[in-house]
Amino acid sequence: MVRFPPPAAAAAAAAAYLLFLFSTSSFVLGKRYELSPGWTAVNNESLKGAGSDGGSSYRILRAGEDPIVSDNGSFSLAFYDPQGTNRYFLCVLLNVGKSKPAPASLVVPIWIANSNSSFSGKATLMLTGTHKKFILLDSTGTLKWSSGSVVGISSLELDETGNLMLISEDGSVLWQSFEHPTNVLVPGQTLRPGMSITSVNSSSQQPGPFRGTMEASGFVFYVLPETEPTMADMLRKPQPYQVWSVGSSSSSLESALKVCDSSKAVMAVTSSGIVISYERSSGGECGGDGKSLQVYRNDEDTAAETQYWKLEENGDFVLRGFHEREQNWATVFALSTRANDSCKHPTACGSYGLCNSQGKCQCVGNKELDDHTSLSCGAPSGVSASCLANEAANHHFVKIPSATYFSNAFSRPDLRSSSLEDCSAACASNCSCAAAFFSRRGGGDCFLVDEVMGSLSLVGGGAGAEEGDYTALVKIQNAQLISAPLSASRGKGPSKSARTAIIFLAVLCGVLAVMLAAGGYIIKIKYPHAYNKMMT
Repeated sequence: MVRFPPPAAAAAAAAAYLLFLFSTSSFVLGKRYELSPGWTAVNNESLKGAGSDGGSSYRILRAGEDPIVSDNGSFSLAFYDPQGTNRYFLCVLLNVGKSKPAPASLVVPIWIANSNSSFSGKATLMLTGTHKKFILLDSTGTLKWSSGSVVGISSLELDETGNLMLISEDGSVLWQSFEHPTNVLVPGQTLRPGMSITSVNSSSQQPGPFRGTMEASGFVFYVLPETEPTMADMLRKPQPYQVWSVGSSSSSLESALKVCDSSKAVMAVTSSGIVISYERSSGGECGGDGKSLQVYRNDEDTAAETQYWKLEENGDFVLRGFHEREQNWATVFALSTRANDSCKHPTACGSYGLCNSQGKCQCVGNKELDDHTSLSCGAPSGVSASCLANEAANHHFVKIPSATYFSNAFSRPDLRSSSLEDCSAACASNCSCAAAFFSRRGGGDCFLVDEVMGSLSLVGGGAGAEEGDYTALVKIQNAQLISAPLSASRGKGPSKSARTAIIFLAVLCGVLAVMLAAGGYIIKIKYPHAYNKMMT
């Protein structure tokens, strides 16, 4: 559990954060590379780089004869092939190791330009002559990435913290990679509200289903739907699995989303750890008292000189440090192990997996828990149910006593002061509900989940115990249906939020129609000649 530091520690953390902002904004050294319109960097063997036994390789881009590296040699701009499959990405790499260039097995991509679209062969990064913007073309001329609306580029700069900046002719910063992070954070980096990191598949480099987002008053880790939502479920929200809130001792999502006066929280990553603080404002509830939260503090005696934070493809958030003597990376901190309960992590047993107190998994079946154990469970057959004419009659629930869901601890209940029967009925009649979770605590809270994106966990007595404070109800479609499906897929049935949107649009259209009719009537009465002319 993340705890608030005592006042003295909080003040020290806030002071350290302010010093961090001052130092990084004023004194970080950067090496600038002047570029002429028409400059190109071609991904071929002429570029210096390195390979590895595991197959990964990289090639460092050049400006003229100079490789594009930071002054301290710790970072480079490179074409990077993570798997040795001739699928490259334009990246800023963190370089470590005694040998130079660094072995490809040790480099870490801290920013990826074209994570959605790899390229092979002799791709070209070009600074265009007309608009002076960057475009990345593959060997067939297909656009893989561009600097978008950022134009007027005359140089680029790579500073000693790994921040890549695009510079205009007058020396102003047009764009910087630290404001567009991917899945890695390094000391010197700051996240402000609206900025986020997203997990990346290690082989394809495609964005994954986990995201860490800086909100108005804290940092929140979410699980995203693995499939694109249908129009009916377009208002479906991601599910939180960890919340760091600076504005409140509560770890609820609401506390992190809270907008407090004109003050916003920022998260600073330093060599000493991670601190979330409110930016100074005119005072008031948040900004004036210097609230801060020390999320993690490094042991100064053992902290590695080179380190990075990464949102892993399984949703874990880890700190790794480089050991010079062993010449390898080691994990220093992991979010999944800090909670003192590995079952709280959404990937503990996979979706529809039930994690017990020993960290072992059982899988939810069509009628009960499967006897066999599994490290990764999937949806049981029948869970991708259609929306039916008689929704409640064509489904049953797998009831799991003493079970809860990872996101419930951070989410607002859909129903309060309810009973287990109320909770069951609410899910049974709602096509978009995949599972319901009931808690007697707080007077009867009911959580409705439209997609089971992660693990369930046992609380207290376990699955074989009598019904306690928590009960999980997983919806399964019956083998024999009473009536034909109304739609081809589950997601096309209107959810509560979709029905609300439809009603709103219908009312809006009705109001507009009345306003138009009234306007026409007024014109007819006050300006009959103009009205007659309009109608002829």
